[in-house]
Amino acid sequence: MIKVQELLANEKITYDQSIYTPIVTLWVMISQVLAPDKSLSGAVKRMSTWLSAAGVQPPSSDTGAYSKARQRLPDKLVQQLVPIVAEEERKASSHRTTMVWTTGAGTRWDKSVDESYCC
Repeated sequence: MIKVQELLANEKITYDQSIYTPIVTLWVMISQVLAPDKSLSGAVKRMSTWLSAAGVQPPSSDTGAYSKARQRLPDKLVQQLVPIVAEEERKASSHRTTMVWTTGAGTRWDKSVDESYCC
């Protein structure tokens, strides 16, 4: 998070009173790229669900504000963040393994199992 805040400060990016702060906008963009549903409406729904769970009033389901917030982020910032996010995801995924659970009901793939808890 500190690297992201430093990059935002270096680019002098500020948003007026908006639910789509630079950090929120970046989070929604990343979730949009990583989620199976890559639509704008899917991204806004995920953010609204997250905000509701955090006790914050979510914005309207209209995608216009999110789309405008994405446009306000400079391409240079996004280009600088890609390797940072990729490295963080690589670190996180190196701690996960895939295990196959076979039961009478079928097979389930579990990618969230931490190897350190295994045999």
